Amino acid sequence: TSTSYLKVIDVPMIPTEPKVWQSAQRSAFTNTLSISPVGKELSIAIKHAVRFMWTSAHSDTCVAWVDIHDSVAGTSARSYIGKTIVIGGQNCQIRGAAPRRGSALCTRCMRWGHHSSVCRSKGIRCPLCGLPHSEEAHSTYCAHSKRDPDARSCVNCSAAGKTKRDHSATDTSCPFWQN
Repeated sequence: TSTSYLKVIDVPMIPTEPKVWQSAQRSAFTNTLSISPVGKELSIAIKHAVRFMWTSAHSDTCVAWVDIHDSVAGTSARSYIGKTIVIGGQNCQIRGAAPRRGSALCTRCMRWGHHSSVCRSKGIRCPLCGLPHSEEAHSTYCAHSKRDPDARSCVNCSAAGKTKRDHSATDTSCPFWQN
């Protein structure tokens, strides 16, 4: 099997705290998929956790990035492209998407899906451990770095609840870099 990439546009945003927005949005999106026939089929094909990106800082909609199991020829993806799913009373169109090798990794909060110029985080995060200090100050401010200088904790994998998160947010072996 192969992976195909889809995006669902104009998805209504769930109003919630920024720290839990991705998980709240994912939960609402997944629950909505189970209601429609197209959504049910799509939910079975999903390969990785659905990721969301704000349309803009002032928008009430977002884009859902969906990776699906597919044949090398992309037959499944083509069957979804152009179809709509009703989410929160709004028609959301499914479109094809290119692999997101260029997805934005915010250099301020170290989270995927937005650029540092639109980051809503109150402070910076260290890419090595996810705590609120710069990478340059990591060895000064982190007690754990004095005990184990090679210890790492990926902020993205931690937020996603992944068990393997002993790498930095900028490590290209991180599953988020693979998508």
